[in-house]
Amino acid sequence: MPRRRAAAIAVLVASAPLVLAACSKPTPRVALYANGTTQFADASVYCFEGQSIDNEECVVASVDAPELVMRQLDWVGVDVPSEIADNGYVVEVGGRAAGRIQQSTYFTVPLSLPDGEQTTLRVVALSAPDETADVTGVWRFALKSGES
Repeated sequence: MPRRRAAAIAVLVASAPLVLAACSKPTPRVALYANGTTQFADASVYCFEGQSIDNEECVVASVDAPELVMRQLDWVGVDVPSEIADNGYVVEVGGRAAGRIQQSTYFTVPLSLPDGEQTTLRVVALSAPDETADVTGVWRFALKSGES
């Protein structure tokens, strides 16, 4: 992700207490599955059609990252609405992409996390299914290895 987009996302997330345009519309929710458990997340940043992160027009929400407890070696399923899948999204684990740009509504990620360790999984929605596309949304989850 280019530095300019990353900086724009950081500014938007940091200004989360401010309610920006389109605040009355609900943002799409993303689901995460592991170890027989499901967690749902609201977007921490989301751009509705015609809005741009670069112009700071998007919805910013102060949301806690839902925690999902997983086994040390586990498959984590990511379920996104079709409106997100159509334009593409990337799953990041610990700040690194966990595969290529996805366009399916369901994607699984094999993860190995030492017992008691934690990491962050982010789903980053794109404006188009290519490497130069703008970021249009971000959902965060906290993953923790241990007994469920």
